[in-house]
Amino acid sequence: MNSNKMKQSTVLLVDDKPENLDVLLAYLHDAQLRMLVAQSGEEAIHITERFLPDLILLDVLMPPGIDGFETCRRLKASEKTAEIPIIFITALSDVNDKITGFQVGGVDYITKPLRHEEVLARVHTHLLLRRQRQQLEIENASKNKFFSIIAHDLRGPLHSIYELTKTNRELLERQDYEQVKKLLDLEYAATENLTKLLENLLTWARIQQGTIEFKPQMLNLGHLCRYAIDVLKPAALQKEITLTSDFSGDVFVVVDMNMLETVVRNLVSNAIKFTPIGGKITISMTQAKEMATVAVTDTGIGIDAAFLPQLFEIGAKFHRLGTAHEKGTGLGLILCKEFVERHGGSIQVDSAVNCGSTFSFTLPLPNDMAEAMNNNEYAGLIGGGDGR
Repeated sequence: MNSNKMKQSTVLLVDDKPENLDVLLAYLHDAQLRMLVAQSGEEAIHITERFLPDLILLDVLMPPGIDGFETCRRLKASEKTAEIPIIFITALSDVNDKITGFQVGGVDYITKPLRHEEVLARVHTHLLLRRQRQQLEIENASKNKFFSIIAHDLRGPLHSIYELTKTNRELLERQDYEQVKKLLDLEYAATENLTKLLENLLTWARIQQGTIEFKPQMLNLGHLCRYAIDVLKPAALQKEITLTSDFSGDVFVVVDMNMLETVVRNLVSNAIKFTPIGGKITISMTQAKEMATVAVTDTGIGIDAAFLPQLFEIGAKFHRLGTAHEKGTGLGLILCKEFVERHGGSIQVDSAVNCGSTFSFTLPLPNDMAEAMNNNEYAGLIGGGDGR
């Protein structure tokens, strides 16, 4: 049995007899579980509501208070605790008792005397099922948000293109070519933004499916950052923004070049977008212990603290125009987070309204890269994209 599978799960043991609790604690001692204990149904309900364990092992006969069946009924009647699986552990072996256990909401029924391997096997199985169900709920929520974006965010650009095209037909009939040219420019911008949105949506979907090849190689992080500066300098100059770097020396990391270029390009592009004319953007790089950190700091309009948690969530409705009315797709930072975390790093933001923003991300240095990749369960497949 692989006890690592149960690591970090919490199990509540409920029995009125201390000697029975001791047996269960001994059985599960090496399973790397967080253990909670209760000696009555009332105490079990209180602990469950407070700590929300992943699994409950529940005795039936616990005089003088409520029995295990009633305890289960009450837990299942509460929205907060209804989804927590409950295994009955009891000396009651009659078929009718077992039927009652399942009718009140139990997922399993173990009769005493207990057998060590059986208890471990059933606990492991139900913890695994609970994790799989939770993961499925997360994936379904992401898919729902994905389709919500498609339904909401695609409708606006498509409608704009439709109306612009319709108006242009009328203008062509009147031979108002000057106005046609202006509307064609607007139509082009709308089409360009729609294309970026579609590309990012498809990229995000491919990331979730794990269908894009991952090609790590040893790279100089400083060179990669300087390349991003060179590529985006013309865009910065158009807004008279000073774009500089603040690092010296070489820092080497093992990364997928295209993905990391996308991350840096996204963060710098966003900084340009939300920094007014005459502002300043600095890319800095530091190295400490086992991690390298890249930060993009701007003197832009900043972000209200209330909106910061939404920046990296698919489907969050925090969208705004840049200081020169530039549009974004709303997905670039989400993809950045995916890329960085798949490399074993993390991404953060520090911002305040009218005080600028600093977006930073960390990457493991080569000695820790193999472990970081293993912890993220690399299968050699992940994905990419850009645009905020």
